Amino acid sequence: MRAALGRASLALLVLLCTSPASAQEPEPGPPAAPPVAPEGGPAAPMPQEAREPRRPFEAGTQQVGLLLGYSSSLGDSAFSFGASYGYYLLPGFSAGLQVVGTGASKSPNTLEVSPLLRYVLYRSYDFSPFLLGKVGRLFVAEGAPDLTIVGGGGGAVVFLSSHLGLTLTALYEVYLPDSACGKNCDSTSVGLGLGYFP
Repeated sequence: MRAALGRASLALLVLLCTSPASAQEPEPGPPAAPPVAPEGGPAAPMPQEAREPRRPFEAGTQQVGLLLGYSSSLGDSAFSFGASYGYYLLPGFSAGLQVVGTGASKSPNTLEVSPLLRYVLYRSYDFSPFLLGKVGRLFVAEGAPDLTIVGGGGGAVVFLSSHLGLTLTALYEVYLPDSACGKNCDSTSVGLGLGYFP
């Protein structure tokens, strides 16, 4: 059966190569060369198929986010709400600011203002993991001393569209100085945010 199919294919190939219609057609010439810019002029545009597809977090783009968070440390649970802004100085690398208010079950309420750096490990409109670091100030209510906050962690952006995505972040934070923060000098938090990428 395979030999018969092979002979049929070979016969069809011979017929196509020796068909009078194909014999009369002139051989196609070489493909047209891409346009060349004149000397000293602007570079010729690249063919559309050769251009690299657009990816998120390009240099010069921005990120605006709203976040909800939950944290727990030594039996003290807290819920957070805040906003963040970032500007991408390089592809995948941004500097920005985060402002977060937190209400806790046992500790005083706080307001955090932290500059932050973000680096996107893999830039994709499907799933983009990132690393995050920040150093800021934690303003504490009820007459408690204000603290310095140092934190780091990571997360990922899952895009819902080209301009909107869900952001999941996990952070470990340390509060300084130890003499002012009492027993709760560190915390681990998980946050869910909504990001807008204009």
